[in-house]
Amino acid sequence: MASATTDRRLGLVGDKGMKAPVDCATTANIALSGEQTIDGVLTSSSRVLVKNQANPVQNGIYRTNTGSWTRDIDANGNYDLVCGTLVPIAGGAQAFGIYQITSAGPITVDTTAITFGVAFTAQAVSAYVQTLLAAANASAARAILGVAPRAARIDIASVAGTVDLTDNAPDTDDIRITGALAITGFTVVIGRVIRVSAGGAFTLKNNANIVTQTGADIVAAAGDTFMLRATSANTVEVMNYSSLATTAATVTTRSYLAGLTLSTAGSSATISVSPGLAADSANAVLISTASSISKTTSAWAVGTGNGGLDTGAIANNTWYHHYLIRRPDTGVVDECFSTSASAPTFGGNIPAAYTQYRRIGSGKTNGSAQWVLFQQYGDFFFWDVPVQDVNVTGPGTAAVLRTISTPLGVKCEAIINVAIGYAGTNYNWLATCPDQTDSAPTSALCTFPIFSAGTQADGQIRVMTNTSSQIRTRQSNSAAGDSTNMITTGWRDTRGRDA
Repeated sequence: MASATTDRRLGLVGDKGMKAPVDCATTANIALSGEQTIDGVLTSSSRVLVKNQANPVQNGIYRTNTGSWTRDIDANGNYDLVCGTLVPIAGGAQAFGIYQITSAGPITVDTTAITFGVAFTAQAVSAYVQTLLAAANASAARAILGVAPRAARIDIASVAGTVDLTDNAPDTDDIRITGALAITGFTVVIGRVIRVSAGGAFTLKNNANIVTQTGADIVAAAGDTFMLRATSANTVEVMNYSSLATTAATVTTRSYLAGLTLSTAGSSATISVSPGLAADSANAVLISTASSISKTTSAWAVGTGNGGLDTGAIANNTWYHHYLIRRPDTGVVDECFSTSASAPTFGGNIPAAYTQYRRIGSGKTNGSAQWVLFQQYGDFFFWDVPVQDVNVTGPGTAAVLRTISTPLGVKCEAIINVAIGYAGTNYNWLATCPDQTDSAPTSALCTFPIFSAGTQADGQIRVMTNTSSQIRTRQSNSAAGDSTNMITTGWRDTRGRDA
């Protein structure tokens, strides 16, 4: 793969400096074949950083399968890897760490010994920060950071209104706010920077006096931390907000999504989602899970292995949309599914406290209310058994909306195998998205032209659907024996990446 290209079908970026995240990373020499548990993550067509092989020539980024693994497409060429290439980890015990190639270049894949070193680990940074913040090391830490000694942290109760930091905390830059009231302002002099930890579930109201990075109110949970910077007298900016419960942070990459691959055995009540992270629907936080979550078709209950349905009872032959969900008061992350393509139902099976969510894909039940088997590769979903959706003769010349086997409620790029039969009159055949203007087929505007009696035109087409899972077909002439056969093999669903 060229070193500066993007494969948006699979969410991969062929950049030498930073690769797309992997689902997990090895910790020891492994067999490069078969699905297996890597660092606590059960692989399933997963993207894995292999970095501990006895023969380092085998190290690199691989895509797993039930047979022999293959190097993933952004790391299988001699121009894809260099000394210093960074690889982020999305799942397993090493989640949110980054590894770096330390081998001297140039690197020839399958010839050069490729070694990886730690560039960043969440655990190491957390341990260092805790050391700096420990009371026993406060003086040394502040000497390292080049700041003056400070008074000990003090507790200040939240109030329904303005908190006075001038009188209550004049000599400290470290406070803890307790209680559960809504704070609308702070009395503070310009230029002060104060570290705040939450001792209760109070609210910071976003307004002219308290400016949050998201432009929305913040509901703090005990253990959360943030910085207050006084940009003018009695006006503060909330910075570097961090939740203790999860690594959710202010999103800087709009609509980001990595990992979170759906999988099912088919004819089964269970469906699973792989480790990964995604920006929520409001682009306010990153929702992440470091381990797989499996859900059954029962009513939703928190935790892997439990039910995932948001409301009602599971139905036969019905499309459901899968969501990664998070409750900001505790940081708990889970998965659910709903017939709604816009948002799951909260306040029923799922507590109303879950307010953050991101749609990560869709699946359909069979006649027994079990999941139909499909395979997911990034934004691409393929039926294990392609579905014949259209088989008609004498279709006429009027435009016809054809319902096909793609998710209901979202616009997808349908992938369809088409065979067009010709009985007696030459004609042109056209497939379009229903959102486009209906146009009559011509020799210059057609998907397939038919010119000889008794012949057939066939091929694979990709057409955008409407939210009713429909595309439009039309032909310029029609005879009784003309035929149209359409078999849906899969679809591409950007899952909000372009929102």
